Amino acid sequence: MLAPKALLSSRSAFIYCLAIGCIVPVILLLRFGSVYYEPVVGLLKEQSKTLPSLRKTKPTGYGDIYNATLGFEKIFVVSLPERSDRRDGISLQAGVSNMSVEFMDGRKGQDIADKALPDGVNREKFPANPLGCWRGHMDTIERFVLYPLFSAVVRRIVNPYPYARQANVCIDSIVRENLTSALIMEDDVDWDIRLKSGLTDFAQGVRYLQGTPKDAVLESPYGDDWDILWIGHCGESFPKDDDRVFEIKNDPLVPAKKHMSQYKDLKARFPDHTRVIHKAKGPICLFGYALSQRGAQKLLWSISVKGLHGFIDNEMAGVCAGNGQVNTKCYSSQPTYIRTHRAAGSTLKDSDNVDPHTLANKVREKGSTNDVRWSVRMNIAKLLRGETSGFEDQFPDDAEPSAKPS
Repeated sequence: MLAPKALLSSRSAFIYCLAIGCIVPVILLLRFGSVYYEPVVGLLKEQSKTLPSLRKTKPTGYGDIYNATLGFEKIFVVSLPERSDRRDGISLQAGVSNMSVEFMDGRKGQDIADKALPDGVNREKFPANPLGCWRGHMDTIERFVLYPLFSAVVRRIVNPYPYARQANVCIDSIVRENLTSALIMEDDVDWDIRLKSGLTDFAQGVRYLQGTPKDAVLESPYGDDWDILWIGHCGESFPKDDDRVFEIKNDPLVPAKKHMSQYKDLKARFPDHTRVIHKAKGPICLFGYALSQRGAQKLLWSISVKGLHGFIDNEMAGVCAGNGQVNTKCYSSQPTYIRTHRAAGSTLKDSDNVDPHTLANKVREKGSTNDVRWSVRMNIAKLLRGETSGFEDQFPDDAEPSAKPS
């Protein structure tokens, strides 16, 4: 047993180490952070000028969409550690798109302890792969809500000083992440080269649906009264309880209706090349969705703490439809901005949610991405060569539609 003096000494040493390890880096970042931070941001801005855009200027109040995280605090990619092929692909796509992503390890259903299963899950009836998918997304969402009180106190102390954004890097390492927002994507997705311009239109639509005044001072370019922005899905329809829509006519990112793989309601009601932003009814698939801090808390409650009674995308759709009992505000786009890319090669590699032993092994001669015209994945070589025009359009108007989207 330590003597009182020795005990006091050990406590003092601990406090001293804590001060050196945590407080000093904050002070250093406050004082010198801009020396390292600004050139990186400047470089990203310069690189962004080389990519094609729908606009020559960025609308006032939407500039953050053109940063490395599309106007969110972070972009997470849920990916099984062993899928290095997918991590390579998404890293390359993000790099040529001037985007910064962080991988979150996916989970396997059989590795989740029985005691950790939420109410409503019967392991004998619930497939292991979708269960692992659920937990991988929950692990990512959980990072939003850890230590919010401590984070808020520390940020309140730091924010009055210059270079507070740089200091937040150290703060987040202390308290993990108490993020205001993040985009969560799966590891096999693809998007249009002009995504940032497209999301600027999306943000205008979401602000309109929120009733955001034009002169409002906002934390997020997407407005400040949303929980889930569902920008990557594989199917959606219009809600019956809210007929408001924000219509984007002649959107060059949108294929002609004959090339679309889904969207029966959209194709019946609107002309070619029309995108519609609206209150989400019940999208399926989790290719890409953004959460606010409030939305992350609501999801963690609705489809984990309270229970789980189906596959995660169906459960999230139910929460958006009002089944979560927490008044979740969700907005969506038809068509979607982010879709799954089907890579060339063996079709057994397509999904981690399906047992490959139940599938036939076929070879896909050429990769493709439904509903995405100037696919980043399909134009990687041109982007790496620094080209800014002549990109492959997967769905030109004069082309015949595919017999069956893959």
